[in-house]
Amino acid sequence: TRARLEYHRSHLRYYRKHNALWTRLALRSLLAAAALLGLARAVATGDRDERRHQTAVLRLALGLD
Repeated sequence: TRARLEYHRSHLRYYRKHNALWTRLALRSLLAAAALLGLARAVATGDRDERRHQTAVLRLALGLD
């Protein structure tokens, strides 16, 4: 779980360094949408670890971490 979160963090860093603002915003939007879907799935199945992970990814996508 931690490795997946660090992958997303490094992906955002790479985009910040090498891409335009609109591309970075698109990546953050897609990442946030995927995290919301994953969070909904985790809540529906009762998977607490996945819920915690998707919440962390969502916070990362929104720039809260």
